[in-house]
Amino acid sequence: MQRKSNALLSLGLPDSAVPYEGQRRVLSDIRRWEKFSTTGAYTSCTESSSLLNYLLPEVPRTSHQTANMRSSSIWTAVLALANLAEANIVDLNTAQSYGTVSGNAGLTSEGSTVITGDLGTTALSVSGFGPGIVTGVQHLGDTAGNIAFTDASNAYSQAKGLTPTADWTVLNDLTDKTVYPGTYYAARTYTLTGALYLDAQGNESATFVFQAGSAILINVGSQVVLTNGAQACNVFWQAGSAATIAVGAAFQGSILAYAGIAVKTGASVNGSLIALTESITLQGNAIEAQAAC
Repeated sequence: MQRKSNALLSLGLPDSAVPYEGQRRVLSDIRRWEKFSTTGAYTSCTESSSLLNYLLPEVPRTSHQTANMRSSSIWTAVLALANLAEANIVDLNTAQSYGTVSGNAGLTSEGSTVITGDLGTTALSVSGFGPGIVTGVQHLGDTAGNIAFTDASNAYSQAKGLTPTADWTVLNDLTDKTVYPGTYYAARTYTLTGALYLDAQGNESATFVFQAGSAILINVGSQVVLTNGAQACNVFWQAGSAATIAVGAAFQGSILAYAGIAVKTGASVNGSLIALTESITLQGNAIEAQAAC
């Protein structure tokens, strides 16, 4: 079943007008039309953007057509909607390029951990590198590291503050589930023992946010599987306490934990690990930061 973006419901449109198609694709279209209305410079928009087609059926589709969109009350509402939707996207900002970001509790690593990306902490030192490897830059208590931590903290607040599309407090075991784009809330701990499938339904911009009032526990050998265009850069896990990824697990998405993060022997993560108040501990892991998408 398709799920709609909360941010795209604020105009009170009928359900049929706002199927879930990814906030970012809709926003991209809106910004292209905004440029056209201002400068007359045409860039193509996604014709499947049903929100725009519904709101602006007479908007020009070619460069030689004209429209005074800037004076339209509907267009003003669309831009306000775009601003609202953008506020509801989790943005790591400068922390995007970091495999790990931590506060004063720092980070420790054992064994042959490889962090593909930068390492950032407000602490002045970390341990375990080497033998561990960081392919990017280690920012230990410097300006860049402090900024990344601030941005990561803001992203945590963004993720926590999103309005859920589903309350999974009684369905907090994610094992063998197929999940579609949306924001999912559980008051307690999310657990995974086996496989979880994230299905983007062919939309590479689709976003998945998991909010846990308590912890996130990914058990031994479990895996998060991306299907139908889902991308790790669009998956976010917010934990009200700590997160643990057990031995040999294959994890997709960025973890934003209020407390600490422990990644056990041989587990891999495609995404950023962000721990605000306690340490990050690694044991021979592959951690790969994801470029923005």
